[in-house]
This record gives sequence, structure tokens and C-alpha cells, in this order.
Amino acid sequence: MELKLEDYARRIDRFYYEIMREYADDAPTTKDLEIFIRPSSGYLDVWRFVLQDNGIKSGFDFKHSLKGEDCFVSRDVWNNLAKNPDPPWLFPKTSIDAVDRLHLVPSFIDLNYLPKNETESYKFGMLESVKIYLSNIWVREKKIESSSLIKPKGNRCILWKDDAEKLSLLAKLLSEYNFIDKASIWLEHFNTDPLERTDALPIKWGKNKYELYYLLRNLNNLEIRESYSNHFEGIKEPPWSGNKPTEKLDTIKAILKQVN
Repeated sequence: MELKLEDYARRIDRFYYEIMREYADDAPTTKDLEIFIRPSSGYLDVWRFVLQDNGIKSGFDFKHSLKGEDCFVSRDVWNNLAKNPDPPWLFPKTSIDAVDRLHLVPSFIDLNYLPKNETESYKFGMLESVKIYLSNIWVREKKIESSSLIKPKGNRCILWKDDAEKLSLLAKLLSEYNFIDKASIWLEHFNTDPLERTDALPIKWGKNKYELYYLLRNLNNLEIRESYSNHFEGIKEPPWSGNKPTEKLDTIKAILKQVN
């Protein structure tokens, strides 16, 4: 199970900073949890050094994006964040040094930047500060690997981040204007609960695909966690091309005004 910390806290009726503090203290309530950070921006500066035959070390540097990467921090850092529960939090820049000097340690270091032999070494730094929002903090439930574990059925529903009434209104309007056959079909693929799944067939869009692309691109309240084709029949994956002057979007724009 993976959830944003704010969704997990809401689900168990706790404050997110309480969970962070207990995790920092290694409390029994969090022994089955792993809390980590997925930044939405920032870079890790990587220096690779190689010892040449003449005894001189040559080095070169490059940047590795932190966006969407799993990153870990010490329990002391979690404790400090919990004591200052007013995100965003700013992780200060660090000069080039050993990995244990980083405030934010991405998991890809162990995968990509471990020395292959004694002639190779790495140093790391973040030459620009990184801003972390509450939505960047995730919770993963630790699971014992077992062949008997059953994979959850269906796809994760599209997460609707507004109230359920607006979601129902959206489905009703799309049905009334014949973009979809029934409102219930739309609602089978959307849910306000981030853990809900669906095994419903993909939605058949009844009109021009460019209208669907425009709708999905401009809805403010959704998060798609699976492939778009799992939810919409015949749809391409983003990025989608921009709108053309000949496209008729008045109805879709009117619907968006009522639900955004």
C-alpha cells in the first residue's frame, strides 16, 4: 500500500505531524510503515571520480533530477518536520561531499552510484535548496514477501479531490449532453477514497476525442494513478496536442465552469 501521508492520516483519523513524530521515535504504531519523500522539483549534483593509471584522479559532474524519486531522511529530520508542521519545508542546499552529508538521500544512489571498484568514487550535493510540500510526503506499508500474497483486483480509481456532489454533477452533465452513455459508468471510475479500485470496462466517449482531452487537461480536481487507457477507451497517453481553432469546445467549457 502506498498513500500520500495526508490521505493516510485522514483515513485513520490522525494528524499527519503526529504520525511523523511517532515514526521519528520508532513508536510501535509506525513499525509497519515506511515514510519517504517524493519531491516535485530539485536536482542532485553528482561527482564521479576515477583514479587514472598515472595516479591522478579525474572527475566530472552531472545532475540527476529528484522529481518523483523516492528520497529518505533521518529520524532527526522527521522529528524536526513534525515540530514545525507548517509546510512547505525548505531543505537547504549542501556542498559536494560524502552521501552521509545529504539532508535528502534519494534511493537511486544505491542503484546507480555505488563504486564498482577501488578506482572509482562518488560525491554528492544539492547546490540549490529543495522545497517540500505535504503532498510530497508518502507512506508505504511494509509487507512480508510471500507467494501467497493476492494482488488487488482492478485498477486504482481516478482520485477525485473535491466533494462527491461535484463529481456527481459532472457525471450527470456529461450524460445529459451525450458525452457518455450513463452517469453511473463515469462514477465507476472515480472515487474520493484513494484506496478504491475498479474492474469496470473503460468509459466509451460518445463525441470528439479532443473534447475529452480538453476536459481531462482542465479538470482541477482529479489525479489519475493508472494508464489513461485503463479508464477511457481508445485514448492516447499524454502529452496531447494543443487545441485547434476549428475545435468546438463551448459545451465542455460550460461544464468545467460548474465543477472546477
